[in-house]
Amino acid sequence: MAGGTEDPFVRFAAGGVTTWITAQAVINIGAVLGLLPIAGVPLPLFSYGGSALLPTMFAVGLLIAFARQEPAAKAALAMRRPGWGKRVGKRWKSMRRRVKKRPSGER
Repeated sequence: MAGGTEDPFVRFAAGGVTTWITAQAVINIGAVLGLLPIAGVPLPLFSYGGSALLPTMFAVGLLIAFARQEPAAKAALAMRRPGWGKRVGKRWKSMRRRVKKRPSGER
C-alpha cells in the first residue's frame, strides 16, 4: 500500500509501520530459531503483554484507515449490501443461525 499512494504522509507512515512490524517479527523469529541473539523483542500481535500490543494495534489501525481511503477499497465498500450489520428492531442482522429457546436445564 505504501507504494501505491500519492500522499507522502501515507506513503512514509505505511512504509514505516510495515518495516517496524516486519523487523520485529524477523528479530523474534530469528531469536527463537537460534539464528540471532535474544533481544527481548516480542512477536507482534501474538506475544503476551499489553505494553507492546497497544502501539502495534494502533499502527495496524493506521494501516487499515489508510487502506480504506484507496479508490478500490472505496468502490468495494460502496458496493456492499445496504443495511448489512445494522440493527433491525431489537436484533442484529447476522449470519448466526437461530437457536430455539429451551426450558432451563434441558439440552
